[in-house]
Amino acid sequence: MLKRLDLIVEYFSRSAAAGSPLYILLNCIDGKNFRTARAQAVLARLAAVPHIHLVATMDHINLPLLWSQTDVTRFSWLWEDCTTLEPYSVEAGYAHSHLLQQILAGNTSAQLVDRHLFINAADVDVVALTRLRHLMVSLTQNARSIFRLLVEYQLQAIEEAEDGPQTKSLKKTNNAKKSQKTSNTATENAAAKGMPLEELYWRCRDAFLASNEVTLRAQLTEFKDHKLIKFSKNNDGSELVSIPLDRASLKEILDNKDVFA
Repeated sequence: MLKRLDLIVEYFSRSAAAGSPLYILLNCIDGKNFRTARAQAVLARLAAVPHIHLVATMDHINLPLLWSQTDVTRFSWLWEDCTTLEPYSVEAGYAHSHLLQQILAGNTSAQLVDRHLFINAADVDVVALTRLRHLMVSLTQNARSIFRLLVEYQLQAIEEAEDGPQTKSLKKTNNAKKSQKTSNTATENAAAKGMPLEELYWRCRDAFLASNEVTLRAQLTEFKDHKLIKFSKNNDGSELVSIPLDRASLKEILDNKDVFA
């Protein structure tokens, strides 16, 4: 395929092709067969050729997340909002998805989450963990291992906060239930500050998960885009990384290795 791509690029890069340019009309550039980085890179390369013009539609507002800076430059889009605001009932009617067909048929009980896969489904953030599970499948082993390092650090921070003097004093209040609830909130808030990015980098380097900070940040990008981690600043200006999940959800990630391998 790459050889044919090179031939097309070479031919339409010539000035002789100016009289007969190639127009590519692509309905749904974010369709199922175009959602890989490789497919988008090929289209971007074609779009960058002087005598090739690409006209495309997109359905998903987050499609540009698939594009690298090089792809964005090559596409050099002129954007037009052509939203019809019509339902996807016709297009979706041809989709080979049992869940989608249930929804189109009006079955509102169809579940969009993987509740049945979790050990402690009653206590965890099922929606966030479902999002994480589907993301994990598409990531490299190194990226998954880096995320587990963050989970382990945050759980350890919660446990250490529970042993601190603040928690002990809270437990001495008269109302035991209120004290316990306040204690749990305090410990999780203490851990929510996050892990210093520099410390995460050195741990990843020691475990051969990332050789430099640029690589580490690249591995964390998908988690950040899916709102599974967040960055913040410490009082001294250093950068922190944290996972916006409660203790039960973090523990589920470590305990349920069949789902979050």
